[in-house]
Amino acid sequence: MDSLRGVFNLRDAIRHQRHANSKTYMRMMEIYVVLHASESVQTNATLRRTGALEKFAGATSKFLSYLQNYRDMPRATRFLKRSEMEEKRQEIADEIDRVFEMLNLAATINAMNSDASAGKNNDRLIARLENVHADLRLTHDAMLAHQQLKDKQDNESPKVKNKVGPVRKKELLAGSLQGACQHGHLDVARSLLDAGASVDQQDENGNFPLLAACSDGNVDLVELLLDKRASIDLADTSGWTALMAASQEGHADTVRVLLRTGARADQQCPNGETALVIACQRGRLEATRALIYGGASVNLPDSNGDTPLIWASSKGHAPIAQLLIEGGASTESHSKTGWTALMKATERGRLDVVKLMLKNSANINAQGLNGATALNIACEHNQLSIVVLLMNHGAALELADDAGYTPLITAAQLGHSDVVQFLVTRGANINARLPSGGTALLTAVWYKRLAVVRILLDNGADITLCGDFQNWSALTVSYMSGYIEFTQLIYERVEPDFSFSVDQPTTFHANSATTDFHSAIDVKVRNGDTALRIACEQGNLKAVKKLLLHLDDIDKADARGWTPLMSAAQNGHIDVVKLLLDERAQVDTCNADGESALSIACKNNHLDIVQAIIRFGATIDLSASNGRAALHWAAVSGNTAITQLLLENRAAVDLVDSNGCTALMEAAQNGHTDVVRLLLQYVARIDLAGPNGATALLLASQHGRRDTVRVLLERGASVDLQDRVGNNALMAASTKGNAGVVELLLNNRAKVDLTDNNGWTPLMFASQQGYTGVVQALVRSGAQVDHRCPSGATALLIASRQGRRDTVRVLLDKHASIDLEDEDGNSALTVASTQGHVGVVEMILSSW
Repeated sequence: MDSLRGVFNLRDAIRHQRHANSKTYMRMMEIYVVLHASESVQTNATLRRTGALEKFAGATSKFLSYLQNYRDMPRATRFLKRSEMEEKRQEIADEIDRVFEMLNLAATINAMNSDASAGKNNDRLIARLENVHADLRLTHDAMLAHQQLKDKQDNESPKVKNKVGPVRKKELLAGSLQGACQHGHLDVARSLLDAGASVDQQDENGNFPLLAACSDGNVDLVELLLDKRASIDLADTSGWTALMAASQEGHADTVRVLLRTGARADQQCPNGETALVIACQRGRLEATRALIYGGASVNLPDSNGDTPLIWASSKGHAPIAQLLIEGGASTESHSKTGWTALMKATERGRLDVVKLMLKNSANINAQGLNGATALNIACEHNQLSIVVLLMNHGAALELADDAGYTPLITAAQLGHSDVVQFLVTRGANINARLPSGGTALLTAVWYKRLAVVRILLDNGADITLCGDFQNWSALTVSYMSGYIEFTQLIYERVEPDFSFSVDQPTTFHANSATTDFHSAIDVKVRNGDTALRIACEQGNLKAVKKLLLHLDDIDKADARGWTPLMSAAQNGHIDVVKLLLDERAQVDTCNADGESALSIACKNNHLDIVQAIIRFGATIDLSASNGRAALHWAAVSGNTAITQLLLENRAAVDLVDSNGCTALMEAAQNGHTDVVRLLLQYVARIDLAGPNGATALLLASQHGRRDTVRVLLERGASVDLQDRVGNNALMAASTKGNAGVVELLLNNRAKVDLTDNNGWTPLMFASQQGYTGVVQALVRSGAQVDHRCPSGATALLIASRQGRRDTVRVLLDKHASIDLEDEDGNSALTVASTQGHVGVVEMILSSW
């Protein structure tokens, strides 16, 4: 008690210092209020054990002594010793801050051990601790004790369920079950079904859980839905059933389960396709096998008359075609346009399927509705290998289509010279004629097929035959059309007594001059280095002295622009640096990166070298190509002594680099609190923002620099300033999970529901990352749990999507609405189900 009384006796002395513009004074008065309110013997005993009273009394005496000493100083002395006095004041302030933390911890521990903490007086106790400004969140232990009290209160209070109407509940369950089935989350689906989800509920597109599960091929999930009496032949708005979906994806086991449970194998969708047709289209061999063994009709066509075999042949799925034929599929079936499986395989160049069809006695000369045969089709599509195969199996060489086109005329017209050569070799009638009188030669000339014309002429095509709409000969067609090369080819084959001449085409030969690009290349390697620079880099003082006796250029740099002075400064060779400076080395020369010897020394924390270079007149604010000057490097390194030296030599405290960062920002984000204090003492602009809008406070908060954040706030940093994307310090700390920083910012009245440019709040950022401690702090400070960003998402929805179970529990305990949806119609339950977060799903289900 004597110690406590001694502190109280200092009250008047403290109060008399109100005119001192000091945060230290305010903190001391705050401690006094807390001590004055601590009436219990037990609390005072704990304070004595922690030594808080003695430490506070000592710090108070130091503070009063400091003030008295400061007042007694002449103004000139104050100015000269301002750095020393500020450092002493800060030391006292830090000591008082530590006493304050000890006080909070002692008060909270005693509160937890008191009778009142056991039950009915919790509310009064917590209110009392907070009303006397006991900041229970300054230490981890105090925050934990305080949270235990709050949790005990919550546990003893009756839980209020999140109210959701039966209709809305049905909608939420249905959408969630659909998502769970679509992604194969068995446990989630089971929980949803147990909670009453409708097994056959369809969305606006007719999608339903069984369809989704079959598409995914999750047999266990399919069996679960079937056990829950899912309608096995239910179709979506496109007429697709679960069996069709499983067949399309090739999930043979799922197909077997569905067929075994009674699915209709031959059910057709509006275009007439069956599950078997769909499996054949996609080349699903095992699914096709399962369907055939399950009784699917192998000859049931779709609405265009295409059978499963025609589809398999068209797609080139030879093993499936073989399976269908073995199952009784007819090779003679044709579509409504008259196409057989052989024709389709021929058109697409499916050689293996054509062989299979011929092996199984497909009608090789079957004609389509236009009279074309497989051979004619092969010639049309330039399928030489298939043409050869068909001919070897006895295809009719002269069988023409309804327009009179034989295979040869077809190939000639389209310019397929290899096919034409083969057909001619196999004895095709080279002079066969169309109903118009046209021949293969005439057709080839009309269509300018030069290679084909040569083949036909070389094989004796009759050039005197006339035909087509003008009834011209091949020579006349070529001449009248201006085809000089064709005319010459044909004219060479006319009888000798036939007089006819044409001008020969003019041939131009382009001559290009050659240029000799040979040039001499100097391959000698030069790096511009000198013995002096190397000696300076190594710190070899004797060698440097000798070299200086014989060198004229002391500042000669290497290829990187590094001078001897820079190299010595980088490696901390102070004796070499002093020698070079005495010999008048240039101090402001910069290397290729724009760095001077001063910046290099600051970057490497060589105080003595910095002092030496400054004495020789170095430019303090000389910036490198990245905009960084010596002060930036001192701040990055956290070197207080170098920082102070530069500031005393009038370094520009708010100089920005090319990224817009000041020394204060660099020190803040790296957590160099002493450097931050020093820069602020020299009136650094505390709220200056970089090009992206980030301030020192935002950067320190983002990197979790709690002590730095406290200093910046004490010195008046604006707590809610936002960068270009709308982030502020609280959002940055929440995103990174820096709970201690979040608490500090909230204690300094940061706006808890301020939004960024996307409408996200700090609570949303913390919820997304699952930082439950931060979420709790934000909620305690009044964060709106149901705030919605423009997309409609809430913190609960965001946390549920990421599977942040503990965070979801906190939000639900604060009665977050579980039925709110985003712009895509997703609720918290839906996204948790879709992502398979069964723990979150069960938690949400248990909350309504």
